[in-house]
Amino acid sequence: MSFKPSKLAMNVGSATSIEFNEMIYDLLRRGKQPIILSYGEAPFDPIEIDFKFEIQKAGAHYSESKGVPKLRRIIVEELNSNIDAKLSSEDNILLTAGSKMGSYLAFLALVDPGDVVVLHEPAWVSYREHARLIGAETRFISYHEDLLTGLIRIEKEVKPRILVINNPNNPRGKVYTENELRKVIEYCGQENILVMIDESYSEYLVNEPFFSCTKLIENFSHVLVLQSISKDLGLSGWRIGYIIADKDVINAIVPLNQHLITCAPTVLQLALADNYKEIRVNAKKNIAELMSKRELVRKLLVEYELFPLEGNSTFYFFIDIGRYVMDVKKFCYDLLMEDYVSVIPGVAYGNSTSTFIRISFAAEPLDRIKTGLEKLTKKLGV
Repeated sequence: MSFKPSKLAMNVGSATSIEFNEMIYDLLRRGKQPIILSYGEAPFDPIEIDFKFEIQKAGAHYSESKGVPKLRRIIVEELNSNIDAKLSSEDNILLTAGSKMGSYLAFLALVDPGDVVVLHEPAWVSYREHARLIGAETRFISYHEDLLTGLIRIEKEVKPRILVINNPNNPRGKVYTENELRKVIEYCGQENILVMIDESYSEYLVNEPFFSCTKLIENFSHVLVLQSISKDLGLSGWRIGYIIADKDVINAIVPLNQHLITCAPTVLQLALADNYKEIRVNAKKNIAELMSKRELVRKLLVEYELFPLEGNSTFYFFIDIGRYVMDVKKFCYDLLMEDYVSVIPGVAYGNSTSTFIRISFAAEPLDRIKTGLEKLTKKLGV
């Protein structure tokens, strides 16, 4: 009998960013030194953590499926203090194995097969695949369309079940204002549409206001917020994130979490809880340096006539190269294999962004970024 994947597995595409990074890992193993402008992580200098102590403390045990109580209390107390939220560490938070798992769990708990999920492009690569995994349909608001206008347009054609907002947007860096978010959330409440807001890059907005929708959970039970400790504290490999939501929503998600992962890694939760203040201070320092670098890279891009979409957060730039090439994914593949420069094709982020590329500036120093941009523009014929 020959192996044949399930129809579900065959229908779900690979995560394009990870697919390209796997090619990078292979090049590195072969002794090549590609210029990496594709990584979705920032290489923060880590603080020293006594993991021997943490392992002894954790033993070989599970934590509560909702997460280690101490860490849940720390996160909720910080949110309540910083944004005047009124959250309970017992009722309103679930720690997950990364915000990616949080997104999938939320879809499983809230969306049925055949329901419509609305995404605002550029939409992070896994939302669409999470919807496919549960048999839901996706509709897109194009990148140049206003969020509420696009939602109303789609609603004239089909009734959405949930709207997903990535704020700040990965990869664009766009940050939605409090006024924009309140209007959309109030409208969705009237129309019985759920709203999931992924705030995974919120710490990357420096010296500018950011409105967190966790503040709205108390009054808007149809709102759910995802957050990524992996991203915001520079600990991507630890795979820890969390969901903030109404008590009933959390209770609906917990059994799914129990069956899929049981709990986020106990020893890493404890290490976070015991070293949270130091890790956060260190992350803020690294983020401040990274955002200063953002402005330098933006000036380089303009110098090379690569004009990104407007945005002021994350460590990415999103650039339209459609006037130079027809097949952007092939261009990105050739750029990596022939010129050893990696960027991510924009088709991964939606239909209206197929002519874009995502450039990450987190992993490489400025001199190598400049060399990478020189190779990129030469191949484009700019």
